[in-house]
Amino acid sequence: MDSVYAELSAQGPGLAKGAAEVLRRIVAARDPRADRGDALEGLPALRTSVGDPRVVLERGAETKDERVLAQALAALATSDTPGEITATTRDLLWLAAHTSFDAFPFLESAFGDDAIAYYRELESLVAAETLPYGEALVAAVTLKRQAPSLARAGNDDRVRSVLGAEPSEARAPTTPSEAIRASAKGKGASIEGNLLRPARAPWATVLLGITGLLLVVHAARFVMRMALGYRRRGVLAITGGRVELSSSTVLLGRTLRQDTTHLLDLVRVSKEQRYPRLGLYAGLFFFLVGTYLGITTLVDGVRAASPTLLLMGLLFAIVGVALDYVLGTVVPARRARSYLTVEWKTGALRLEGVEANELDAFVREISG
Repeated sequence: MDSVYAELSAQGPGLAKGAAEVLRRIVAARDPRADRGDALEGLPALRTSVGDPRVVLERGAETKDERVLAQALAALATSDTPGEITATTRDLLWLAAHTSFDAFPFLESAFGDDAIAYYRELESLVAAETLPYGEALVAAVTLKRQAPSLARAGNDDRVRSVLGAEPSEARAPTTPSEAIRASAKGKGASIEGNLLRPARAPWATVLLGITGLLLVVHAARFVMRMALGYRRRGVLAITGGRVELSSSTVLLGRTLRQDTTHLLDLVRVSKEQRYPRLGLYAGLFFFLVGTYLGITTLVDGVRAASPTLLLMGLLFAIVGVALDYVLGTVVPARRARSYLTVEWKTGALRLEGVEANELDAFVREISG
């Protein structure tokens, strides 16, 4: 890895200054897609053994090699404008948690023995209990990976709870799902699943079914999941008598957002049945079928001017309701999985894809 940093250092001061300006704009906007503006103006296309630095600075890393390049660029930018240790460490931690520009693996290449000051500041930030769990997790894993002596010496409960194990056993999460599971370790009972919107009210289901919007909704969800790789995963954990939600949103294989929310003032926690609201769906489905057949008979009798569009619309609605029921109820049930609905004072959520026995244990724990 040191060879990558050496390649970048040999490119001259222009690359370091351009990288520093790009990262400054990203941190200032708290947005990985922040406008680069003229930060890279005049910087030519460069080649290294792991890719083109200018391309990575413009759009971020997309491959394993480009991620290594992004990390080295972040360290190079930091060495160009080091700044005050505490503020710089906070910015580096935010970049590591939310972008591919994680400077920590290359800090020792950039600063030598002086890099220990950044690791000590990381330990202080974790111990202060002011970090979001996502950033605390990145900080703790960094301490273990880059400064093992500090991580072993640290005896702070916050560090231990984030790592969820002795430092020698911890490893960096490789997927967003692993990251949110790791953030829930060391707590009470927990369950993981797909985060969904709360279930629609019966009248809303009827309205969407009759208008045919139900099929549109499911088509949009299908495209988001299959074509764009959209996923929302969540872990509900009980800690210190409170329920905590750790969530992760992924699009096109990249983590867009990670959040931790404390669900205060719980109103209701319920497990949905194997076939929730079967009567409503069956009744609505057969109502539409009857309507379809009835209008067909009526058309044959009175020979209306143009019933085709109306008939197609009703058929569209039937398919939507059937698809909604199959995807929302039958398929999860066939996999022996259930839904958990949680309502609190300021919101609600539904967790799907949870094993029935895990769900039962979690509900018993939260009820007790």
